[in-house]
Amino acid sequence: MKNSNDYFFKNKEDIKQHRNSLGESILYIVLFILFLYISFPILMLLINFTLLYLDKEQKYDKTFHTYYGERVYNDLRIDFYKSELEKSSKKFVYAQSPADIFKSDVQIRIARECIVYFIQEHKKNTSMIKEGYGIERNARNKFAITEELIEKTKENEKHIDVNANLYDYGLVNELIDDLTNMWHKENKKSYCDKNSSVEKMYSLFKVNYINKFTQEYKLRKDNTSFLSENLRQEINDKKEKWIKLINQN
Repeated sequence: MKNSNDYFFKNKEDIKQHRNSLGESILYIVLFILFLYISFPILMLLINFTLLYLDKEQKYDKTFHTYYGERVYNDLRIDFYKSELEKSSKKFVYAQSPADIFKSDVQIRIARECIVYFIQEHKKNTSMIKEGYGIERNARNKFAITEELIEKTKENEKHIDVNANLYDYGLVNELIDDLTNMWHKENKKSYCDKNSSVEKMYSLFKVNYINKFTQEYKLRKDNTSFLSENLRQEINDKKEKWIKLINQN
């Protein structure tokens, strides 16, 4: 016969193991709930960012298949720079090298700002900027007419976005404004008034860009102590290569 004490101790051990198992299960459940509590907001944030990104991409894709309304001003100066804008847009769509992408992008910006400069003589409100961008997109879409050319244009636009800091687009916009005087600042001339071609204005821009870019690069070159030596050298090498490339084109 089995000893009753043996049964009692065995049963007691089973109860202990059951309690331990139950405790572990409760601990896992609590940890899982805690994990959900912490990760759920992060997950929702990631989902929201993803949806916003997809929505932005869809809107961007749509711009290639949208015609933006253009007001008729019967102004030969505006018509001239629309023509210049189309020439530059065609170059941008077919541009292959970084230097050509940059040059045609700058020329597009110059032409657009001259258009807005003259639109201001007909109306002065915030919609003129929106109208200028619409005219620019219409010019782009006139040449980005196949899926292959649309993808090529997207790549070129992405190239500008990715390298905006390297190319110093703050300086780029400043120098373009110096040429066009889009905001009609007092005591400041505009080359738009001279009906200067964007090619000619780019030549003037290029000289000023190389000089100022080089000056600012030299000033900032050693003022990046917060960066590692390798990263600092990498950035400096890229800037030197870039300005040499622009000099050669």
